[in-house]
Formats: sequence, structure tokens, C-alpha cells
Amino acid sequence: MPVTERDYETVGYVISGRAELDLEGQTVRLEPGDSWLVPAGARHTYRILEPLTAVEATAPPAQVHGRDMAQTAQTKKASAGAKSKDR
Repeated sequence: MPVTERDYETVGYVISGRAELDLEGQTVRLEPGDSWLVPAGARHTYRILEPLTAVEATAPPAQVHGRDMAQTAQTKKASAGAKSKDR
């Protein structure tokens, strides 16, 4: 996935699966029970290591002006790719 910068803050919590978050050049491994914070304007990317179930929230809410429709499609595609690699 390409490195991204967003104008909003993102927080999340991993329910199941594993991923890595590269945040401003630091890699953080995310596993069940872990949470994360991506500050507004921070350069970041996610790498899904195995099928991931997580809860994510943004401030302000992602519904503002229909933002992130393309990002949602990319995330679903990345998750589907991770699932097919595990088979």
C-alpha cells in the first residue's frame, strides 16, 4: 500500500488477525488486543499479515463529505488479498 497522509486522526483496536502499521518510519506490529493512533497529517501505511478484524474510528467522523470512499475499497481489497494468500 502507498504511504498516506490524512487530515484527520484515526484510532483503532484489533479484534483478531495481525497487521503492521508503518507510522512516520516506525513499524508497529498490531495483534489482538492492541490499539493504535495515527495523528492527523502523519505519514503512514498498513500491511495486513493475516485476515484482520478491527474497529477504527476517525475524528472528525469519516462520513463528513463522503470522504475515504476510495480508501475503504483499497482496504477491502488488501484484506481479500491477505485471505487468498493464507489458503
